[in-house]
Amino acid sequence: MDKDEKTGRFLTGNNGGPGRPKGSRNKLSEDFLANLHEAWEKHGKQAIEKVAEARPDIFLKVVASVLPKEANVSHQQSMGQSMDRLLDVIEEEIEFERANRAKLVEHGPSRLI
Repeated sequence: MDKDEKTGRFLTGNNGGPGRPKGSRNKLSEDFLANLHEAWEKHGKQAIEKVAEARPDIFLKVVASVLPKEANVSHQQSMGQSMDRLLDVIEEEIEFERANRAKLVEHGPSRLI
């Protein structure tokens, strides 16, 4: 490997080697993912339910973050009541945010408190 004697940097055209193969993980990330998986197996469903009850705003952010950016959402007969309710809550949150933004634009931040 050709390096500059003064700076220790690789010379132009020498990348220093192949590096880690694409898609490979280091030991820390492998351990983290294994621990995360173990915690998910133990607490996953209960954690989701707890957050949905205690912090619906956080729950909605998580739901939104895992949905495709452009989802074609429509009410179909095959959708269950829980999905319909989730969509209702999302629509309510959107309307609430729009109303707050309108108040902020009209009256400034001091009127929201």
